[in-house]
Amino acid sequence: MKVQLGECVMLFISGKLGVRPDGTLGRTMREQTEQLLENIREVLRGEGGTMDDIVRVRVYATQVDAASLRDIHEVRSRFWTQGKYPASTLVRVSQLIRDGALIEIDADAVLAVS
Repeated sequence: MKVQLGECVMLFISGKLGVRPDGTLGRTMREQTEQLLENIREVLRGEGGTMDDIVRVRVYATQVDAASLRDIHEVRSRFWTQGKYPASTLVRVSQLIRDGALIEIDADAVLAVS
């Protein structure tokens, strides 16, 4: 969903899973996090934006042990310019809507009007 606000556009990206183009999910938190961030990046590209335009994310994860958190944060650090990380909320959930999904992220972005 896009909302026009004068000189900028707010883009609200609904929750994305780590679903590959062939419809499958990776098996690990790292694989799923990487794919879902690629999926979000593709939405932004289609709207003329970049990952650095994201101002807030909400992360829903079924695993929040030390290894999973390390994997999530390591992958996320490769998608944003250092110092431009969005505000972030992490919520542990018991299950996501798709069987086998370990993580879901939704994002809000502010895009400059061309």
